Amino acid sequence: MRFHLIVIMFVAGGIGGLASHFFSSSTELSAGHTRKIRQVVHSFIKESKEAPELVARALQTYSLQQEEAHVRETHARMNAERDRLSDSDTAIVMGDPDAQTKLIVFYDNNCPHCRTTDLQLRKVLEKNKDLAVVYRQYPILGKRSEEVAAGIIAVAEHDKFPQVNHAISQSDKPLTLELLIEMAKAEGITPQQLKDGMTSDEVQELLKENRELGEKIGLQSTPTVILVNEKEVKILHDLDEESVTKALAGTEDGSQGAGEDSGQKTEEKSTNT
Repeated sequence: MRFHLIVIMFVAGGIGGLASHFFSSSTELSAGHTRKIRQVVHSFIKESKEAPELVARALQTYSLQQEEAHVRETHARMNAERDRLSDSDTAIVMGDPDAQTKLIVFYDNNCPHCRTTDLQLRKVLEKNKDLAVVYRQYPILGKRSEEVAAGIIAVAEHDKFPQVNHAISQSDKPLTLELLIEMAKAEGITPQQLKDGMTSDEVQELLKENRELGEKIGLQSTPTVILVNEKEVKILHDLDEESVTKALAGTEDGSQGAGEDSGQKTEEKSTNT
């Protein structure tokens, strides 16, 4: 790891030509060359007062390069999956299903930022009748989230998603199955209907589709909101009503790569995407 950082330092510190020659994919270094380069760099770091600043600059440059590469890769994957992302048959849609402009929302109802974002998107949808908001359950916070995700899709099967999802977004309580059952009951869905729907093949297939789609394009956090229209496919960074409205109008670049710290990160191991 240290040696890789030294290489980065060479590139960012103005010795790029030499470093590029030594470390290009077409060049293989002998053990002797490697030792010599390490000795030279070690001496430079030890003796030069400029070394800390150069290392910091190198790390910053490397980080930016990695981030830019990730953004490009993610957007390429999203473009390849444009039709799949927008498919209203495999998601819950509010607004006009045939709209040319869609906001694809990957979210977890137990993610506080997802709830705040949902309230903002509702305001945007009320003012844009030629818009569709495509909800894709993406439970990343463990078993409880996976359970209620199935329950919410089951609620949508009874055409009560807008009401129940709005109640969830306005709540500050952790969403458990018991709480979801109470919210569904208030909309006329019996506990048995909800539980039967949760285990149905249709609901499980939708969850599977969302999981596979999110993994394929490299999503690592919720909420992730993707703008899809005739011109582009991009992830929106700022998710307040004003910023989303500007992004829809094409007057503000609110895009970023997937996996930024805009919301809830994926849990380790069992739910990591």
